[in-house]
Amino acid sequence: MADFLRQLWEPISKLSRGKQIGLGAIILLVFIGVSTASMWSTQKTYIPLFEEKLKLEDASKIITQLKASGISHKLGDSPVDILVPIEDKALVLLNLAENKNLPLAKPGWTQLIDSRTLFSGTTDKEFDLNYIRGLQASLEEALKRMGPIKDATVNIVKPKKELFKDEQAEPTASILLELDPLKTITPEN
Repeated sequence: MADFLRQLWEPISKLSRGKQIGLGAIILLVFIGVSTASMWSTQKTYIPLFEEKLKLEDASKIITQLKASGISHKLGDSPVDILVPIEDKALVLLNLAENKNLPLAKPGWTQLIDSRTLFSGTTDKEFDLNYIRGLQASLEEALKRMGPIKDATVNIVKPKKELFKDEQAEPTASILLELDPLKTITPEN
């Protein structure tokens, strides 16, 4: 071993002091680069578990299950933004589905309309459909904020435009309400 080190040091000792310092600096930079790269490669990358905004109850159930499963997670900007390691996302979703804890998330109004860009290529029909879906989501949220209503589903049907005005059908909507069994609807509601 000492013989190997002597053979390694011999050519270096013949270099000038400036070149020896430069070589030492290069070796130090390579060592720092390799150690930094190895630290970055071992760090976990966290991504959102769901793109849609969750209800607090759903987020609470999911976090409880993640803690029970021992899967690391973080909270995002709000308590309903759950971040999981990228390599665990598929497994977490499968576990949630197996335990019937997947939330019934729907895209919100802003996600449907505001996600368009100048180059998204959205047609008028797609825009109209997203507009109706956004209206439905907005009405559902407004209905759910009322005290006795536990859940609401709104379906809006916009008939196609007819050539003559007297043949044009009016838009219709159906609303399905799930009421809280312990509460009653008052005239104010």
